[in-house]
Amino acid sequence: MQQAGTGEILCSRIGPYLRSLAVWLRNAIGISYRKIPRIIEEMYGVTFTPAALIGFETMLAEKAQPIVDDIGKKLASSDGAVHADETYWTTNGARSYFWVHADANFVLFQYDTSRSGQVSRDILGIPASGSCFSTTREFPRPTIWPNALCGRWSCCERSRSAIAATPARSGWQR
Repeated sequence: MQQAGTGEILCSRIGPYLRSLAVWLRNAIGISYRKIPRIIEEMYGVTFTPAALIGFETMLAEKAQPIVDDIGKKLASSDGAVHADETYWTTNGARSYFWVHADANFVLFQYDTSRSGQVSRDILGIPASGSCFSTTREFPRPTIWPNALCGRWSCCERSRSAIAATPARSGWQR
């Protein structure tokens, strides 16, 4: 190879098709980093290491970052409701959180080590406009909080007086 084509790495044995296939097998199907090189070798006769697959994912993440930033800006300027939610898992005794922010047109997934509302404020802009829609153990019915009151979207620990002071929107119950 004398000149790299679109998406190719000069002197690389692995072209964009096999790199994308490897990343797809990892992320969409959930096959382990160690098994994917074995699958590609069996099917295509091309060898690479699990570390190379991690490098493919890193390159893909860098190329996708402008798109991710654009989706975050579009969510921040959305006229409609933007829904935020997180779920956690434990890795080596530490909790990690997988966030989703979505409106009618866009979905943004975010990995973070924090569960605080700051994650959503960073994505939606500071200060985020609009309201925080929440359910909590204390208030199991859906509640709308103006963002000035919403310090932690994941928990919304508020007193009953704050709820009483929040004007209700038509069609919503407190």
